[in-house]
Amino acid sequence: MLQRSEFSRVLLRLWSRLTLTAAAAGLLFLLFYTLEHIDGWIVYSSTAEIVADTAVRVLAVLVLASVFGGVGATLTLIFAGREPGKLQRRADALVNAVVAIAALLCSLVVWRTAFMWADIVKLVTVPFAAKYSIWLLAAALGGVTLWRRRSQSLRRLEAGFAGTTTRRAVIAAGLGAAVVSVARPGLPLRSTVGAVLPRSQRRNIILVTFDALSAEDMSLYGYHLPTTPNIDAFARTSSVFDNFYSCSTFTTSSVASMLTGRYPLNTRVFHPWGHLRAENRDKTLLNELRAAGYRTAASVSNVLAYPPRLGVEFDIAPTPPVKGVIAAPPVLMDDALFLQNHERIILEYRMPKLFGTTQSRFPPELCFAQAEALLGLLTPPFFLWVHVMAPHDPYQPSPPFLNRFVGGGDMRMISEIGPLLYESSRQYNLRDQPTFDRWRLRYDEWIAQTDAAFGQFQSRLESRGTLSNTAVIVSADHGESFQGGTWGHASRTQLRQVVHVPLILRLPSQADGQRIVLVADQTALAPTILGVAGVPTPEWMDGKSLMPAINSAATNDVNGIAFTQFFQTDSVFKPVRHGTVGAINGKHQYVFDLESGKGSLYELAHANSQDNDIAASEPHIAASMREMILSRFPELRRGAA
Repeated sequence: MLQRSEFSRVLLRLWSRLTLTAAAAGLLFLLFYTLEHIDGWIVYSSTAEIVADTAVRVLAVLVLASVFGGVGATLTLIFAGREPGKLQRRADALVNAVVAIAALLCSLVVWRTAFMWADIVKLVTVPFAAKYSIWLLAAALGGVTLWRRRSQSLRRLEAGFAGTTTRRAVIAAGLGAAVVSVARPGLPLRSTVGAVLPRSQRRNIILVTFDALSAEDMSLYGYHLPTTPNIDAFARTSSVFDNFYSCSTFTTSSVASMLTGRYPLNTRVFHPWGHLRAENRDKTLLNELRAAGYRTAASVSNVLAYPPRLGVEFDIAPTPPVKGVIAAPPVLMDDALFLQNHERIILEYRMPKLFGTTQSRFPPELCFAQAEALLGLLTPPFFLWVHVMAPHDPYQPSPPFLNRFVGGGDMRMISEIGPLLYESSRQYNLRDQPTFDRWRLRYDEWIAQTDAAFGQFQSRLESRGTLSNTAVIVSADHGESFQGGTWGHASRTQLRQVVHVPLILRLPSQADGQRIVLVADQTALAPTILGVAGVPTPEWMDGKSLMPAINSAATNDVNGIAFTQFFQTDSVFKPVRHGTVGAINGKHQYVFDLESGKGSLYELAHANSQDNDIAASEPHIAASMREMILSRFPELRRGAA
């Protein structure tokens, strides 16, 4: 019969070994997770939030380790019988199994972190299959090495955590983390406001941008479905630009261009998690407006565009409005990654029951509600930026917009799309076009809901008299593709539906609308906002104000050039050599591939599929547009040589 003291000793030793092993593995995983997401620390509003969130994660690791150890000890006692020797053998076997699993997981995390870092800074560019083959092989070798050293590692763990004092310290650390997590501060408004600025006669400005809203799917721009009736009504007394294009094909680079008036080549914001670096942080629209006496605020529901993370300073920037998530900003960042990182998207597509959700966590109404709250904190003159995540995927409209165009069917989690995409890309076979046509209709429903939320926002502002001295601008960061074998955005091919975005500007008391065909791109947005504010455009901005076109009677002048740049495969620390640069005029689009040195020319009216390259038949036009690119960006000549 096992004595009570012997029973207690064996149980305590078993519990301690299992718990310490699991805790050590969990904390090591947390360390590498933190290093992998270190760029996200800028999302926090204060040091207290960093401490609180770290405490929550440490507490979670300790709690899970304790539960794991306790369950393991209980199961071992149940199945081991009452023989101390047998109990000890089962305990050792269980601990060895835990160590083996922990070794493999730790090795996976270490190498995954290394690959992530190398990919972010573009230190190396490795094909998808090769990258993951190397990762798994390296992880396996690392796991085997750790497994062979398990006995030595366990002795060190036990020696380090031996004694009553150390165990008490571990318990105290866990309790401390619990206290901090319970008493953690909320997510207050981030504010860098100094003294209250004096009132001014300058116009207030509200910029509303929608994530992944293509002009090609707006009834305002001739789309056959009534997707944007409220924006259409707003445009009747506004200046509408018919040929406005994004500077990139994904959010981060495009937003950086909108808020700086500079091309990605100059902002050096190349990647989805890119941000303005120290040498560029003073060159922003916000700094110019604040210097002119403006108060600035932002309601941004896409974490990739969240100003503190992007390196853009607003006076007030609350954390992104997200539905159904109560967590610190880095967890919100994980949700944004879930939407925008290809590998996580594939999980939702291929295993919708495990990873999918039928309701959007980024309803447009929530972003506009936060924007209205910000207006109560602002004094004129003010600049408010509202960046609405919708109609970005996963296209989850709510009734009554759900099934307005699709006409029914189970299409709530994009589970159909994942298997149709080529591995590690957003390309699909044209034989699957009917599926993407149906998802385009779901996207159109999502646009319709977003448009309705904008209409309600406008109505409330009008009823309160907010718009009496306020200019309102509507645009988008990029578009979305459902054609030409390419789905979504972030494409190096620069399809027209991805880069063609709306631009609508209504000045205070404007009564008449006008359509302007001048070709322009997003670098013109910041100078135009400064023009509305009566502030000169600084020399470092690449774009020019569109106010002369708005004030001129000659709105049918199509002259102008727009440039789009995709450098997601380039390093910010090296000269660009692998991306694509596009040029658009009133009739043609030219896309120059830096890596191959090849340029493709398309008639703009047929640039949605880019399957009809006319560079060979129109060599003079192709050469002229290529020279436009190289003249505008002379540093590209070396790569083009």
